[in-house]
Amino acid sequence: MEKHLPIVAWLHIAHGAILLTVGVFLFLLMTGAGLATYERPAILATGLLSIFLLSMFVIFGLPHIIGGIALKNGQPWAKTLVIVMSFMALPAFPVGTAIGVYSLWVLFNEDIQKVFTT
Repeated sequence: MEKHLPIVAWLHIAHGAILLTVGVFLFLLMTGAGLATYERPAILATGLLSIFLLSMFVIFGLPHIIGGIALKNGQPWAKTLVIVMSFMALPAFPVGTAIGVYSLWVLFNEDIQKVFTT
């Protein structure tokens, strides 16, 4: 079962990287669309909304990356962070659900419990 641990770590790193990439892409797209209108209210509205969305993607993406890297390096606290992020990923059907279910299946396995207690 220990062979699944690096897979879980890399899945969370990749998921976090994708979330950050999507956040930056939406930020640039929305900000550019607002600037293209040359109207102050549209620039302000799209700018604020794009900053909010980027913040949300960073808030949810960065812990995936941190948890994945720490889990890959064998940090004991990473298991808790990855479990929390796995539960938070479950509603993001279909990719988040698959990553979340697989991660929870691996991390709640008894063999993995022994790895983190020793």
